[in-house]
Amino acid sequence: MRVLLRVVWGLMALALVANWSPNPAFGLAYDESVHGDLSGTPAAPTLLGIAHVITLTGSAGGGDFDLFKLQLPIGASIDSIVLDSYSGTSRSFMAVQSNTSQWTAGLGGGVNATALLGWTHFGPAEASNGAGIGDNILDNMGSGFGATGFTPPITGASPILFLIQDTGGRIDYQMTIRMLTVPEPSGMVMSALAALCMIARRNFRVNP
Repeated sequence: MRVLLRVVWGLMALALVANWSPNPAFGLAYDESVHGDLSGTPAAPTLLGIAHVITLTGSAGGGDFDLFKLQLPIGASIDSIVLDSYSGTSRSFMAVQSNTSQWTAGLGGGVNATALLGWTHFGPAEASNGAGIGDNILDNMGSGFGATGFTPPITGASPILFLIQDTGGRIDYQMTIRMLTVPEPSGMVMSALAALCMIARRNFRVNP
């Protein structure tokens, strides 16, 4: 039994070394007034860090386009995007692309819906459509006319790119992006080995 116990602990150590990967942090805040303006260049959207909850605070409008991307870890998905606050015009525009490192759908009035995974208008004027303050606007993005479309959460091909814009005037906004993660195979292997180790230790005490 002592040999079995040593083998189990050895396998756990190997699994930890071979399969370890960092889990997303729980919370992250990106504020343009603190961290700098989000990119307006289609070839180089701002890469945000990965966290279970991302609070994004910024401004856009006129010629100021906010482009950012999320590099999803394996097993992660974007579960919701809630509009926390909004001021400026009555409605603005948000869109999403996937499986591309550059924004290729255009900007302003030249956005090509067929190149998008999804899109929606959001703001006070869209409250009756479920895209106002306090609403999860990811659902609306999934049904944007002309886009590929999706049913939340967003999973699969990474990176995921977003555009926030307003062709009428300046807006200030805050959004909360929530991500989900599923246990990685390495985590499940570790759990199984830990259970086996506990059984081995119990048997060792009962049958020395």
